[in-house]
Amino acid sequence: DLSRLFPPPLSKLIQTVQEQLRGPRGDPGKCACNNPTSASNMRPNFRPESGEINGFGAMVFDKESDLSRISHTVPVGTMAYVKDADTFYLKTSDKTNTWRVISMMAQSDAINLPIPEPEPQKIYVPRQFPQIAGKKLYLVARNERLRGDLRQGNRLTGAHAGSIYACQRSANAVGLGRAFYPLISTDVFNMDYVVPPMYRYGVPLVNLNGEIIFKDFMSLIQGQSRPQAKILSFDGQDIMDDPAAPCLWLGRRPIYLNGDYEYAAQAKCRNWQSTYPTEQALTATLPLESNAPGLLSKENTKLVACSQFCRMLCIQIAPTNT
Repeated sequence: DLSRLFPPPLSKLIQTVQEQLRGPRGDPGKCACNNPTSASNMRPNFRPESGEINGFGAMVFDKESDLSRISHTVPVGTMAYVKDADTFYLKTSDKTNTWRVISMMAQSDAINLPIPEPEPQKIYVPRQFPQIAGKKLYLVARNERLRGDLRQGNRLTGAHAGSIYACQRSANAVGLGRAFYPLISTDVFNMDYVVPPMYRYGVPLVNLNGEIIFKDFMSLIQGQSRPQAKILSFDGQDIMDDPAAPCLWLGRRPIYLNGDYEYAAQAKCRNWQSTYPTEQALTATLPLESNAPGLLSKENTKLVACSQFCRMLCIQIAPTNT
């Protein structure tokens, strides 16, 4: 009530001005949203289900024999390009492993690639690993082929933090114990320092079979020697000759140039969160280049698109005593 706040003449004047400014009250308006989108119709932006190809372009192989080796492991809809034949292939059947040859002509031929004999399903149980006198560090690859976001399907294993969890979970599944860490660089972390200083020299890096791969951590990091034994995944597969993932994710070491963060963030797939083909990350080539003195030597490293599949290494950062 304006009469309580202002004298009667002034309050009456204010009411008159308000009425003139407001004008007559109209009819209630109608909602323009005739078909509002319900929450049930909104589809969240989930990642593809396990087995779907999420990325850009086709898988690339040098020869048809390389494609044939892994053709039965990829889902229907996978497209592959074979450099030697300059030809695209499209998988159309899982049961018969049928791939259609994509041609520029009006018609295209279909071929059936051979399916290897099925292997018995592996059951991962804790195992007794070979006993080696003295200290050792296990160097093991993750089982999955990974794009630049390091994510395995819909699981929470992406980027650097998720990869720490994935490495430790895989190690626990086969009874290797604790303290496994991904061997990659991030925007703020240099993989040269993943192993504590007291274990960088004189502690051999071994595979699941107890075979010495490198004499110590620094010989690996400095690119001084080639692997002396096979690098195995947690399920025991040799990753050194996998045409579907012919590389190891590394990431360029972070270097801050005059406080320039962008320089430090180069060549790591946006800190391991991107699968875009226009972005890149530093990798090590598998198998090694013939002229490369070591796995991580300059001659054996190159940039690849974040949409490509590579492997990732996990290293034990606290040695096992036997």
